[in-house]
Amino acid sequence: MKKWIVSIILIALITIPVSCFAASVTPQVFTFAGHNDVMTLGVSQMNDEMSALIMYALNESLIRNSYNEIIPGLAESYDVSEDGTVYTFHLRDAKWSYGVPVTAKDFEYSFLRTMNPETGSSQVSEFDSILNAQAYYNGEITDASLVGVKAVDEKTLVLTLTYNDSFFTTEMAEGINFYPFREDYVEKYGMSYASSPETFIGCGPFVLKEWVQGARITLEKNPEYWNADKVKLERVVELIIPDETPESECMTSAKST
Repeated sequence: MKKWIVSIILIALITIPVSCFAASVTPQVFTFAGHNDVMTLGVSQMNDEMSALIMYALNESLIRNSYNEIIPGLAESYDVSEDGTVYTFHLRDAKWSYGVPVTAKDFEYSFLRTMNPETGSSQVSEFDSILNAQAYYNGEITDASLVGVKAVDEKTLVLTLTYNDSFFTTEMAEGINFYPFREDYVEKYGMSYASSPETFIGCGPFVLKEWVQGARITLEKNPEYWNADKVKLERVVELIIPDETPESECMTSAKST
């Protein structure tokens, strides 16, 4: 799957390309229509465009790509070793939507779970340049501690690469599988994880309030988001309208309240 540049996703939130589309915006609510439902909100399994778009609103990665410029996300800053193989990310004070701090361990767990062959992720190639990542997801090694992903403390994540990959930060900033998620939620809900507002937790600009399969998805502003003051919308609604007629005959409508 092609990677999603953050600036493109931001534009897509306003002018999402669906064959039959209409939208209107107010300072508080944005409503749009699309004919594709979200396939999954499980970070490790995500590989479709609509899921990536919704996840971008619900979660936050370490860094972002904004108009071809890499900017901080949940990492307030990061350092790179002289040989270009060790990246040390320093997390800002950020919280999950229910008020618990986001930690480096959440990223470590997320990355390693995606690489774990038992997870069956189709997106493991995004981690190719990380030390021992390929050997781990190919089953050549089974000790996750040998993989170059380490949460040194609650605010420090160290990623060690096999070689100096000049595209690594770009891949991270554009990729859709570099988000954190909580181990306790995965363990608690198992196969039902991320299948409903009750089983999903994020740390992005919005929270998942409603997900009616095949009908609509409703997001509301996350007051716990570290940059909430910059989020102007109070609610985002996707109306899922199946594409059952030719584009030339299709008419959809969306409204703001």
